[in-house]
Amino acid sequence: HVVCSLLQCESPEVRWIHTGGSGDGGADGIGINLDGAVVAILQCKWKFGGSPWTLGEALESRLRRTWGSTPHVYVASLDHSSRYKGTKGAVTFLDRRNIADLLLKHRSNCPFAITIGVS
Repeated sequence: HVVCSLLQCESPEVRWIHTGGSGDGGADGIGINLDGAVVAILQCKWKFGGSPWTLGEALESRLRRTWGSTPHVYVASLDHSSRYKGTKGAVTFLDRRNIADLLLKHRSNCPFAITIGVS
């Protein structure tokens, strides 16, 4: 929920819907543009030991085959190797530092940041 709220703050033109849960098919959030097209997907992992690029590219490939479009994929993890940074192709990796920076940046608009008193 937190990362969906942060991505919503980052791109107000995209509506983020939290979809995570058992059997979610690898999508914890779906970003939909104002025309109703899926333009982004979010996969969150508390702890993840693999490559976010491999995970994101596999999800992007599956969605391209299913929907015929290529959405941007966000992979977020709070506990992960620091060697992965930024964006590669259609995949953006958000580590705990990126998430903390976004909480600070959007502290006045993100409900979770307001709730926990980020200042």
